[in-house]
Amino acid sequence: MVQNVIASHGARLTIATGMSKDFAGGGLRLGCIYIRNKELARAMNSFTQFHWAGGPSQAIATLILENEDWLENFLEQSRTALAAANKTCRSRLEDAKIQCVQICSVPGGDTDNR
Repeated sequence: MVQNVIASHGARLTIATGMSKDFAGGGLRLGCIYIRNKELARAMNSFTQFHWAGGPSQAIATLILENEDWLENFLEQSRTALAAANKTCRSRLEDAKIQCVQICSVPGGDTDNR
């Protein structure tokens, strides 16, 4: 599904992700941005050279991403918790007669963020 979204949006697609949000790593200021627009990428590169991740952040991120058992467990728990919260929210919106549109949410959705 994500591959279809990427293919259909071409150069307009930009994806930003970070350890603090995706892996409950509050304070872990480490992330990435996927940019297909060459002009935007050049603009981002003009100032990112001064914002490298620190060694401790890189070490923590490496431990998280390389521990496949922990990662699978964490992602499964996240999917379950997000699905339950989504169901509760949708139910309450429906009860209040508020319409909502279902959209694709990458973290915890039907994709593997790795």
